[in-house]
Amino acid sequence: MLFSENIQKIISSLGGKSNILDLDSCYTRLRVKLLNNDIVNRETLLKNGAKEVFFKNDGVQIVFGINSKIIKDEILITNENKSIIKDNLNEILSLKSPCRGRLINICDVDDDVFSRKLAGDGFAIFPDSNNVYSPVNGRVKSIFDSKHAIVIETDFGKDILVHIGINTVHLKGEGLDLYISENDVIKEGDLMAKLDLNFFKSKGISPVTMVLITDTECIEDMDYTEKLIVNKNDLVIKIKFKEEFLNGKNFKN
Repeated sequence: MLFSENIQKIISSLGGKSNILDLDSCYTRLRVKLLNNDIVNRETLLKNGAKEVFFKNDGVQIVFGINSKIIKDEILITNENKSIIKDNLNEILSLKSPCRGRLINICDVDDDVFSRKLAGDGFAIFPDSNNVYSPVNGRVKSIFDSKHAIVIETDFGKDILVHIGINTVHLKGEGLDLYISENDVIKEGDLMAKLDLNFFKSKGISPVTMVLITDTECIEDMDYTEKLIVNKNDLVIKIKFKEEFLNGKNFKN
């Protein structure tokens, strides 16, 4: 089925563009926040490719399977429906991969502080390259003396911790070169550091690098990539914030 031929029917089934307040997707479903749930036409959605429709308090979740992102993107780029893209879509914070390597579930990291999410929630990566890039846009808020821990304040005001290696503090900065300073404004994909993988290995230090959002109370939902191997700047997690943390755009910690 070519969904591009059904986009207008899908929009109409949701009550029209004026009824759509927010639009997002994960790998299985389209998530739509609506002004009025009562005018959704479930049967028409099912006839136009939806496998199921779940009604929530403030909207619907429509299961289109792996086509969900395609449908979301087609709705957003439909010229007639550009007004759908509202400020509240900025509730989504994307965390990109800081390097090339193998993704690790944060719960599987060989360190209790990270695996129990005591330092925050996010992902880890076993790098197979030396360069470490910024996973987000923001400002370098702080850098630990031993260079291994970098805190970036995002445009949302929420802090992202990039922690290079496990027990790296014992290296006292050796094996790491920084290309940023505190208060630098950086963009996702900017080079932040280089680590010497051979030096780490010789010292028995794991190079596993964590990317964490430190304030987990603000999180409503986190959508993870299904990739196991990622390249620099690949999308890994999309974070959706709770509405109460967005009122008045008051994101600050």
